[in-house]
Amino acid sequence: MVERMYLVFFVTTLIIVSGCLWETQPATADEKIQESDDEYIKQYLEEQKTPEKKTTTSIKQTTISSTTTTLACPHECCDEVKYSVKKCSKYLVCVNNTCVEPPCPHQCCVLGLYQYKPCNEEVECIDYKCQKQQCPLGYECCSQEEYNGGKCSEGFECINHLCVGKDSDNDGLEDVVEANYGSNPNLKDTDSDGLSDFDEVRVYGTDPNIANTDGDRYIDSEDKKPLTPETAEVHISTSSDVTADTDAIDAIKRYLSYGDLPPSGDTKIFDIVSNIRYINNGTDYTNSVNHTYYVGITCINNTDIYRGPKKYNYVEPGLNLTNRSGLFEGRTLTEGNVTETNYKIKEINYAVGRVDASVRYIRRVTEGVYVSDLTNATMHAIKQYPRCQPYTEIRSVEYEHYP
Repeated sequence: MVERMYLVFFVTTLIIVSGCLWETQPATADEKIQESDDEYIKQYLEEQKTPEKKTTTSIKQTTISSTTTTLACPHECCDEVKYSVKKCSKYLVCVNNTCVEPPCPHQCCVLGLYQYKPCNEEVECIDYKCQKQQCPLGYECCSQEEYNGGKCSEGFECINHLCVGKDSDNDGLEDVVEANYGSNPNLKDTDSDGLSDFDEVRVYGTDPNIANTDGDRYIDSEDKKPLTPETAEVHISTSSDVTADTDAIDAIKRYLSYGDLPPSGDTKIFDIVSNIRYINNGTDYTNSVNHTYYVGITCINNTDIYRGPKKYNYVEPGLNLTNRSGLFEGRTLTEGNVTETNYKIKEINYAVGRVDASVRYIRRVTEGVYVSDLTNATMHAIKQYPRCQPYTEIRSVEYEHYP
């Protein structure tokens, strides 16, 4: 009985001593690294490893007391030698006896695997990188400050997710349109006519590069019809009353037919009173009108004005006639060789001032035909009076008009 009791005591003592000597060892750093599933966590733990303390060869220091015990971990986690190992849950690491997420090893982290590391407000964290969002489907374009992609083509800008033509001068006309018309995209009024480029192209249809599109006297901003020239359209006509001095005509006949003395140069043969009518049928005034007042003599049925000429020996001074051949302008003294019907007596230049649109103006003119106005031909034509009669006509009309 006494031997059995000693045996039990010995076994119990052996167990106690063995338990003291079998001290629980904490997990090493290598074991922790192997237990982690994340490469970046492994890298972090690798950096946290510290060299194991070297023990001395002293027999005294390596002697383990049979009475030494491991302390329980009093913290959230423990990885020190003096405490029993207390691990953190998965994806957490023990730092200073506290379970925390590992620091973010990327440009940004927003998931629970790492400590929170956001991007700036303008961008978001995608796949651990700070980058802009892609332009959403359904948007024609996106602001490049907020999104990736969704750019507008050259000459357009993105406004409210729509591509709108740029308008550098804010005149309402897009730069691409101004390029088509050749106007300056940096000037609201390229031709400085008082109309913006937008109004010229979109409203009036005028040329934004030309101040006066239709070429009249008015620039586009002052023109009621900027595409239709405002111009005068002057018409001039005349009606005349002719009074003939038959005595003077008879003197010419006797002179040409019988060689009598010719009448003097200041002898009036015809007295002509004319009403010259001016009318402006245009849409604008004209500042001046110039024309000629033509006086001639016309004969009916191709009258031969040289029929039956006679010789003569006297020429009135002032007629510029030196011989018979000069009188007939080199013609022979035969009959039937002249077929003209109209002969000029004289032509007078006239000028009038401003004539407004839709205005009628009458000018009364009195002109006389004198012997000094006559040429060889007209003197012979007067000889055929009344088969040859004087007439008046307006010629060479000039006035201000556009274009």
